[in-house]
Order: sequence, then C-alpha cells, then structure tokens
Amino acid sequence: MPVYEYKCSDCNKKFEILHRTSTTVSDITCPECKSENVKKMVSTFASTNHNVSMSFTDPSYNDKSFNSGGGCSGGSCSCC
Repeated sequence: MPVYEYKCSDCNKKFEILHRTSTTVSDITCPECKSENVKKMVSTFASTNHNVSMSFTDPSYNDKSFNSGGGCSGGSCSCC
C-alpha cells in the first residue's frame, strides 16, 4: 500500500497515511483536529541505488554517473 501526504486546511497539520489507492480524500480525517477538511498533497519520491537514497528533486540527481546510458537489465547496469 502506498503512503500519501495530506494537509489539513483547518489546522495546517501535514500528515502521511498508508492506505489503499481506492481510499478517497473524503475518507480521511486530520489526526490532530479530526477535521475532514483535508487535501492530498503532491509528493516527491525517492529512488534507491545500491543503498543510497536520493530524491529526484535533489540537485545532485543530474550527476552524470546516473546518466551513463544503457540501463539496468537483470540486475546488471552500466552505472556501477
């Protein structure tokens, strides 16, 4: 199940919830004030590469070592 980020419009609390994709925003309440006035936020995501986690919004993501062409296939890649 994916983790989704929400923000309460009443108390401005940001929180994450692990739930099924079929869950709608109307099913979510703020854990702080119990308001149903919450909005789903757009989240960044991260990728792992040999036990190193890096956000794709991280400026160092443009490092050429991650962009060496080819691609991973069956566990082997041209990056490492």
